[in-house]
Amino acid sequence: MFGINPNQISWMILFIVTITSAIAYLPQIIKLIKTRESDDISVISWVIWLGQYTLMLIYSIIFTVDIWLCLAYFIEFIACLTILLLVIKLKKVKR
Repeated sequence: MFGINPNQISWMILFIVTITSAIAYLPQIIKLIKTRESDDISVISWVIWLGQYTLMLIYSIIFTVDIWLCLAYFIEFIACLTILLLVIKLKKVKR
């Protein structure tokens, strides 16, 4: 298709997904930092998501050995961990 092989298409899709996923976390991170409010955010949900990204990162490292997939899950893991740590910190400060 248009001189692009399936591997290039796969890489482009993964690149776009990685970038948009990273960008999607930024508004929440910025809002937490600016407002210093985390009352409406569920810690349990973020713990579950962090667990999911941890498992997917481990899976991608062990079974796929695809550096871009590993990078994608690593970015998701770091973004999720950042939000979770901010939420926990802000909830403790409020008490």
